Amino acid sequence: MNIMRPSRRKSVIIVCLIIAVVAVVGVLGWQRLHNNRNARALSTSMEEIPVRAGDVAATVSALGNLEPYVRVEVKCEAAGKIERVFVEEGDPVKKGQPIARIDPGDLPVKLKQAEAGYLSARAKLNKLLAGPDASDLAQAEASYEQARISLEDAKKQLSRDEALFRTGAISEQQLQESRSRVKLNEQQFLAAKEKLESLRRGPDKEDIEVARAELAQAEANLDSIRSQVNSLTATAPIDGTVTDIKVQVGDVVKEETSLAVIADLTKMKAVIPVNEIDIPKIAPGQQVLITLDALPGQRFQGKVSSVGYEGQIKDNIVTYEVTASIPNPGGKLRGGMTADVTVVLQSKENVLVVPIEALQERRGQTIVLVPGDDGPTRRPVRVGLRNDSVAEIVDGLSLGDRVLVRRVNQVTSPGSTVPRAQFGNPFGVTPPGFSTPRTPSGNRFGTDMSEGRR
Repeated sequence: MNIMRPSRRKSVIIVCLIIAVVAVVGVLGWQRLHNNRNARALSTSMEEIPVRAGDVAATVSALGNLEPYVRVEVKCEAAGKIERVFVEEGDPVKKGQPIARIDPGDLPVKLKQAEAGYLSARAKLNKLLAGPDASDLAQAEASYEQARISLEDAKKQLSRDEALFRTGAISEQQLQESRSRVKLNEQQFLAAKEKLESLRRGPDKEDIEVARAELAQAEANLDSIRSQVNSLTATAPIDGTVTDIKVQVGDVVKEETSLAVIADLTKMKAVIPVNEIDIPKIAPGQQVLITLDALPGQRFQGKVSSVGYEGQIKDNIVTYEVTASIPNPGGKLRGGMTADVTVVLQSKENVLVVPIEALQERRGQTIVLVPGDDGPTRRPVRVGLRNDSVAEIVDGLSLGDRVLVRRVNQVTSPGSTVPRAQFGNPFGVTPPGFSTPRTPSGNRFGTDMSEGRR
């Protein structure tokens, strides 16, 4: 049995230690080289973007269709045949301007008769209230005196005729005729006397009340016929533009038939569906930005005018109607246009912003990658407002710092690519040529964008 000498055993241990150290150093060196290669590879697939000062807004977006803010139908109040249409589609009109008229038939004749009856009743009442004038009184006195004299003469003649009848000079028929003349003159005398006494007393209260009732009846009849005549002409209820004519001359219409549509085109509205998650963030008065497929490259501003309280359920998704009002002084906006409506929930100006693609979530913490000597370095940040384009950095970065954003290439043709833009505008409107998927919430990403993730 061979026993190894102590000096030889020591040499073997030293050699083993040296081999182990070399192996460890080699492995560490290889790992460092591999990591550096990975870092360089990662760096070459990332783009450095400077942290800049800019504006950011939290928004909710949805699609809707434009329509006039005020739209009314012009309806007829009477039935009949359309005699005339005064306007054409596209004509501007003022409130009260005639739109169409129905054939009046015999109403004009009835109107003249009613006017005459009213004037007569009014004149009668006015005469009673004014009392007799001097000429009326003088005429009544003269009539009374003439009736008195005629009655006396008739009585005297009757006395003579009675004497003659007794002597047989006249017949009984002649006597009866004389008696009839006395009765007639008595009636005429009493009428003249009553008229004179009435004029001297002044108007009777009952006569005045009767005259007033007759005048009221005549006035009511006149108003009724005038109302019928006026109902034959349909007028514009508002200032606006005629957007539709629904009848033509010769059409027979019933009461409440729609004749035309008038809209105030100086202000439009868009009604959009907003998810129940986002609806608590929306209130009347918030700013609204509108883009239209029909008018590319143009943006219009408005405000939220109302927020619905009754939810609508479709495919198990609850939405509420939000109405946005948009001024239209130039008349470019037309009813029916498809509108991309963005409600600005909150906005900040001149704050530190980075592309939304720069943010990453690691174990409940938001981080960004910043360039370093040994490759990308993770840096925690605190985020404020964000949208689908940019995010506000509240803490963790300074103006001029640079963050790494992975390059996203879009193939435009075989063998060629173009880098997609990293910074969108602060309101999250998709750049031309790119489409951003929508979620049922109305928000482009379906996330709460009123504040940064915690």
